[in-house]
Amino acid sequence: MTMRTKVVITAALAVFGIAGTANAQVTGFGGAAMTGWTPNNNVATNPATAGFPSVTGTGGLSDVLTITSAANGESTSYWFNTPQNVTNFVQSFTYTNSNTGGADGMTAAWQNAGTTALGGGGGSRGFGGITPAAAYAINIFGTDSTSFTNATTNNTGLPNSPTPGGFTFTSNVPFNITLSYRQSDQALTETVTKPPPTPPTPACGGRSTSRARSAGRPPSSGSPAARAA
Repeated sequence: MTMRTKVVITAALAVFGIAGTANAQVTGFGGAAMTGWTPNNNVATNPATAGFPSVTGTGGLSDVLTITSAANGESTSYWFNTPQNVTNFVQSFTYTNSNTGGADGMTAAWQNAGTTALGGGGGSRGFGGITPAAAYAINIFGTDSTSFTNATTNNTGLPNSPTPGGFTFTSNVPFNITLSYRQSDQALTETVTKPPPTPPTPACGGRSTSRARSAGRPPSSGSPAARAA
């Protein structure tokens, strides 16, 4: 994961990790102590990454993972220590780009290179160069996009493809992302739900007496869109 903007990720069911034989539900990011996880950064060449990634929470659904600050040239990674079976899986998290106008993006990745794996900066988004590995990538530099890449060579950049219509990851709002992989057809399905718009504050003035009633369908809780890669 690498970018020039501060990004936070909150946990639901999250596996940023290594392929293996275990098959367990992983919830949270290990809490503030990062229990069961390994953080990495390029602090040796970029002091701005000192202290990142960082986690707040107690090891449950309320965990918040912050993967970089808002400085240039940062590259970080955060891996679950216990290898997991990724034959079929569902992974969910909430992604927020907390600064607009940044770059370059982040990845949710699965790899067999070990818990110290760290890819390149810029368009590599902390993933390019890790092999063998695969990743779902979010791009926030220029045109918003997402992609799925399978790294069998030391790639330095990641391909991009358009996001579902109406989604702007650079908008400083949370997006709920679910990734579902099915081995039988080797399809990774991305489902992105953005929060509903904030209703306007009603204007009040003078004196009035009224009664109101409502009917019809309740408002939608979000706008889902999905595509398979």
